[in-house]
Amino acid sequence: MSSVSAVSGARERVLGFRVTPLTRRRLANFRANRRGFWSLWIFLAIFGVSLVSEVIANDKPLLVRYDGAFYVPFLVIYPEPGFGGGFQPLASISAATTGSQRSTPRAG
Repeated sequence: MSSVSAVSGARERVLGFRVTPLTRRRLANFRANRRGFWSLWIFLAIFGVSLVSEVIANDKPLLVRYDGAFYVPFLVIYPEPGFGGGFQPLASISAATTGSQRSTPRAG
């Protein structure tokens, strides 16, 4: 019984996972390979930037201050007349129907 407890006691946890001595040795070898280790971190950093690239490189500003108030155009669609423009708010395409799309005439 003491050998079983010694084996289970020798296992460590890395990021919440149990790690066997073989896996611990593989991780140590990977960390010793400096080029591979730094390449992993560079790849993860570029991947993280790519996740938010749509927010960074879009045609709408991230934050606007107009007349002392802050607006976030990339999250909310603001109507243009509120900013002194002449265009009306965007129409809801899902709610709009034309007369040719209706199957029966509308009552009253």
